[in-house]
Amino acid sequence: LGVGIAFSSNSRSVYIVTNYYPPGNYQGQFAQHVSPANC
Repeated sequence: LGVGIAFSSNSRSVYIVTNYYPPGNYQGQFAQHVSPANC
């Protein structure tokens, strides 16, 4: 996990970025990465 943060010098904005490895949460890929429940 990588995280970066920056503050704008001319406004009250904060920018936060993250880099996850391995990547996840791609649309349509939930079923490929989550095992079915055992109930």
